[in-house]
Amino acid sequence: MRTVVLLIAVLQVRALERHVQGKAGDAKNGQQYRAMCTLVEIARQKATNLGKVTFDRADVDTIEDLNMSASSLAWQSKFPSKEPTQPAPAPKCSGSNQPIACHPDCNKWKSAKVRTAGKHEAGTTLKVFPCIQETAQGKRAQTAISDLAANAAAVYKNYQETVKQTLGGAQEAISHALQDALWGKQTRPLSGEAQDKWAPTGTRKTDCEGTKAGISLRDDITCLCARGTTQDGHICGNNVDNDCTAWGGPAAAADATRITAKCSEVAKPSLTAQTIRAAKLNFDAQLRSHATGSKDTIHIGTLKSDGSCERSNDGGCVDYTQALKPQETGKPNAISWYNSLSDAADKLEEYIQAQRKEDGVRQDLQRLRKNAEQRYKALKIGEDAPENIKATYKNSKR
Repeated sequence: MRTVVLLIAVLQVRALERHVQGKAGDAKNGQQYRAMCTLVEIARQKATNLGKVTFDRADVDTIEDLNMSASSLAWQSKFPSKEPTQPAPAPKCSGSNQPIACHPDCNKWKSAKVRTAGKHEAGTTLKVFPCIQETAQGKRAQTAISDLAANAAAVYKNYQETVKQTLGGAQEAISHALQDALWGKQTRPLSGEAQDKWAPTGTRKTDCEGTKAGISLRDDITCLCARGTTQDGHICGNNVDNDCTAWGGPAAAADATRITAKCSEVAKPSLTAQTIRAAKLNFDAQLRSHATGSKDTIHIGTLKSDGSCERSNDGGCVDYTQALKPQETGKPNAISWYNSLSDAADKLEEYIQAQRKEDGVRQDLQRLRKNAEQRYKALKIGEDAPENIKATYKNSKR
């Protein structure tokens, strides 16, 4: 199913490009520009629409309350019915005969007793048949409820340690990965907005190949589309970059801002794992292996006649030959923004999977709670029939 969805997304992106490829004013890098713009627009999004974690331990506490109410009176008497006004002195937890306060679940039991006592006072349903807890029937029911409480606590603990962590950290992790793709790998915590990690040297050839290639999407799309002082044409399309300036630090940064701002006119992708992966596949399809001049390159865009990404009247490109060599285990290449987008896609997928798991945990706890409530209802029924029923039964035997 995932493969089908991904294929559909790729076809949609390619269909868009075929539609606009012949647009008036388009130039040699027009198709590559649109491929990069899709990636830029993905990276410019903010993962603010992810659902917040709203799942709490209400079902777990309900089962604990039922367990406390069903327990023997001797057990219940070990815990106060109200929260103490003063903190209790620290218990002595050494030796074999330790007080109940030393048990790791003591606070959980205390809370259950306080909640249970409050429900009794309010006249709600937590009332059992008097002294039924001391009977065999009551002890059997309480043992079953206690097992259900232990199961519920284990399910919720596992949820907190796994699913909740994924859901709670997804928004920040995805946002960080997108920022890193657009601006380059950031050092966090940030002091303000994300900053360009690509530092142009003043030479286009140097800044668009080797270790400079792939630092950020802003970096690479500028190398692809910026107009130098010798360029007459619009290499990425009409009005993508109309400012002809010499290549340099401030000028290249200004070019990056202008060029990426235009991307919203040609790409409006959604933020999903499938969209990210489709956009990356489309980028892969734009790469070309070429022997020009005296060097072999793997690049995107139009090379200069000598095979470099130096400025030329009708050229602009990024040489990924070195960046395509993987440097980290599990990473397909050393293109930093590419790997950051992979991280974002993985986190989005983990988030969706965690949501499904959360729904499963919710259903499991609801099932355990209903089971405990059914067993608790049995404790409201006395072992002896009321006197009027006994009299009716005796009369029917005459």
